[in-house]
Amino acid sequence: MEVVNFRTHLAREDPVIVTIGNFDGVHLGHQFIIRKMVKEARQRQCSSILVSFDPHPQEVVHPQRTVAKLCTPSLRNRILKDLDLDAVHIIHFTSEFSQLSPEDFALEFLIERFNLVKLIIGHDFHFGRKRAGNADLLQRFSQEYHFELEEISPVQIGNQTVSSTLIRQLIKENRFDEIPQFLGRAYSLYSSIERGDQRGRTIGFPTANLRTQNSIPLENGVYVSRAKVRNQIYQGVTNVGVRPTFGLNEQIVETFLFDFSDDIYGETMEVWPLKQLRKEKKFSGLNSLQEQIQKDTESAQSFFQSQQAR
Repeated sequence: MEVVNFRTHLAREDPVIVTIGNFDGVHLGHQFIIRKMVKEARQRQCSSILVSFDPHPQEVVHPQRTVAKLCTPSLRNRILKDLDLDAVHIIHFTSEFSQLSPEDFALEFLIERFNLVKLIIGHDFHFGRKRAGNADLLQRFSQEYHFELEEISPVQIGNQTVSSTLIRQLIKENRFDEIPQFLGRAYSLYSSIERGDQRGRTIGFPTANLRTQNSIPLENGVYVSRAKVRNQIYQGVTNVGVRPTFGLNEQIVETFLFDFSDDIYGETMEVWPLKQLRKEKKFSGLNSLQEQIQKDTESAQSFFQSQQAR
């Protein structure tokens, strides 16, 4: 799968089927659209292309509002690759871009850019300045410029509509067991491991720190977790927060892996939070912090033992 940053001009030779949207999380609703597009593109001997945005449009239009991402960029790309897309085209979303009229956006970034055979959109897709563009405008353009348009209805699970908003709420409420039925997999964080300040090592609990690259929906706190490193699964405890004991403000995700001591800086790791043990808190000093981490570790080990006993 090729990942392409949008350029001003692009040859329009190869016929393509395109879908467009944020695709945050690549949940079951997104997967339904992508699988349909990939299957149809193969049948019609076209390329399958997903067009998305970075940063999230709402973060530009409403800069005071942080959008918690369901996926790190590296995890989203891995999932999209597994869905057999031919390419992902990323539009750099700016304030200037947000002022494009729906007509200019559709012409410049879809119709004039691609040899468009078909455009597939999700239910209630809007675009352009003030989100004024909709399926009716695209339908008019499809007739004028001779491409097909298909709008896909939302996926329903039970009486719930699958959406990124729903999944974010489940994550915030630590309802991890309910997430896979909407997300299509267990919720996880996946990214490269960066070198921290080594404080954990000095108190006997060395951690692997993930570079998340964006805000995440997990509440700050300590979680029982599983982690995958070098194709091996380990048990552990993950702290999500700003480390108030040390007076820091930047959110980090740091995981203490049981029975593991290798140097893995620069490698990738995937972490699955399983249960929240406690919320983030500030400690009076290193000794009290060390004592609490020991208690957290023992609680996590008891959790895993109870799981094995079932």
